Amino acid sequence: MTNYDLIQFLIADGGFYIRDEHISMLQEKFPDEGITPERISNLRFSLTSSPYVQCEITYVKANIRALKVLSVDPLYQRYARKKPRGAIAKLTDSYLLSEPPEVVRRIQLMQLFNQLLAPVTHQRAY
Repeated sequence: MTNYDLIQFLIADGGFYIRDEHISMLQEKFPDEGITPERISNLRFSLTSSPYVQCEITYVKANIRALKVLSVDPLYQRYARKKPRGAIAKLTDSYLLSEPPEVVRRIQLMQLFNQLLAPVTHQRAY
């Protein structure tokens, strides 16, 4: 099930939901789809930022938003493909598959070093 299908369901449902309510409702309605909190967070970000989706936002508290999906343009379906099975978890590291293991290890160590160093210097080490 793609995000487009989930958005179609939310339009038909027509309710205002905060993030936790979205997670519990969609997990209950679609138990076999692998609805995770990360996926719902990404879906909600796309609801609020995509030019193809119209939604109404009400603030429950200062930092808690309830969303109601009003409409979705069929063009959104082009970008809402289902992730293929066996896909790489991090697309940005897909180039590592073609490198020798020692090169991959060095790149990963440099990435880890940059993550640890970033809060101190706010820049990369290289």
